[in-house]
Formats: sequence, structure tokens, C-alpha cells
Amino acid sequence: MSRINDMTLLNRDDLYLIEGHQYKYHTSENKGHSHTYWFNPVPGGKRKATLKLSRSQVMKKVEKIDA
Repeated sequence: MSRINDMTLLNRDDLYLIEGHQYKYHTSENKGHSHTYWFNPVPGGKRKATLKLSRSQVMKKVEKIDA
């Protein structure tokens, strides 16, 4: 697990840009306001990932949506 420093909030639909790839939240839960995120690729090359808000420790499933 490595820290991603270039994550950018794209819009209010919870789309994120992580290292040039677009991801979208799999859930609508939104807690905390931390700007420190961790990107955890799922083993096996799946197109799912997790975003963790460091302050609230809220886990959010996201899905890669770019081509």
C-alpha cells in the first residue's frame, strides 16, 4: 500500500482521478473530510479498489470506470 499524492476530486458524483485513472465510489456513504487517501488494489487484477479516509477510517469501495 502506497500513498497517492495526486488524487483529484473530479466532481460531486464522487469521481476520483488516481494516477491517471478514473474511479467512482461503489457506495454513497460519505463521512469525514480528510484529504489523505490510500489506494489498495484488490488482488487478482480485479477492477475494484478501496479508498480509506485517514481521519474517519471510513472504507469506501470504488470501481475503475475509465477505458
